Amino acid sequence: KEEVSAMSKTAAEVLFEQGHIVGREQGRLQTKREDLCRVLRMRWREIPAEWVSRVEQIQEPERLDRLFDQALTVGDISELSWS
Repeated sequence: KEEVSAMSKTAAEVLFEQGHIVGREQGRLQTKREDLCRVLRMRWREIPAEWVSRVEQIQEPERLDRLFDQALTVGDISELSWS
């Protein structure tokens, strides 16, 4: 039944759905980036612009989660593991 439903969709509908999914994923990534920068600023007031740029380049949600957790627990900002 799902196959028939999927087959009846137009190419535009399929592209729209795919774009919607990608947009949601990008939105989640951006939220994680913003949350990480917020925690860094809350803990250390100022963070180097290069670090903000690094955060903005990260495409893996798991990596952002790891950095977020580290930002909550490390004693010094230099202890963050960017890899």
